[in-house]
Amino acid sequence: MIFHYRHEPQFHYPHLLLTSLIEIDQKMAQWRHYHANMVQKMIGNLAGTGGSSGYMYLRSLCSDRYKVFLDLANLSSYYIPMKYMPQLQT
Repeated sequence: MIFHYRHEPQFHYPHLLLTSLIEIDQKMAQWRHYHANMVQKMIGNLAGTGGSSGYMYLRSLCSDRYKVFLDLANLSSYYIPMKYMPQLQT
């Protein structure tokens, strides 16, 4: 609903908030990916700090399982066609 009515004044800020949270999650996932690649370049397949398996451990953290706002990222699965949306009262 917020996505479809984002042009309406009362939904503008909620839409900005949701898109900002999704962007933060994407940037965190991107950082995890870059960090894992950097570790592979620096230490290869050696053990990481704290006894972890290093690169392989970090690589496993790049999956969707570790997204903070996974539900928000999947909202597009629930879009309702605009023709079925109710008209707003102004």
